[in-house]
Amino acid sequence: MSYRNHICATVFTAEQINRARCALLTYRSNLFEDDEACSFGIADFGSRDVLPDSVISAYVYDCDLNTNSDISESVVVQVSSSEDASPRSLTLFEQGTSSGVFRGEIAITSDPKKFELNASEGATIQVSYLDENQPGESNDVVVTGTAIVDGTPPTFTAISIEQAGANTLQIDVE
Repeated sequence: MSYRNHICATVFTAEQINRARCALLTYRSNLFEDDEACSFGIADFGSRDVLPDSVISAYVYDCDLNTNSDISESVVVQVSSSEDASPRSLTLFEQGTSSGVFRGEIAITSDPKKFELNASEGATIQVSYLDENQPGESNDVVVTGTAIVDGTPPTFTAISIEQAGANTLQIDVE
């Protein structure tokens, strides 16, 4: 995050939020009265938009899924598309031990004849999993994240050099 005029200056990503919660719970658990700080699960694709005809990453951020801090664990999620009637089961693997961050990849295609998840330009894709320990809710809450398939290249309104040093260059893109 910075003070520049773009989305990264004012909003943390879901991954940044969950990593901060997990780090605090792991290394500063005495700051919390109970384990609710990291129990809210998050599912997403790491971005609001994904490219068509590509391999995309699905993520789950949930510290209570880490039941053994000595091993990397896994979670099964469902990935679906507004254009495909058959959701796919996808196994996500924990990124390191005791991280509570799970990641897996799935191919999407605009060709309905292929076996991959059918999701062409403009389709909505969804990842969901069953969170058995969602604080403040009843047990077994379905946590869902969505993204739009969008192959439109970004347009830039301005590009400027903010700082130039002997070994560094900072560029601002709007």
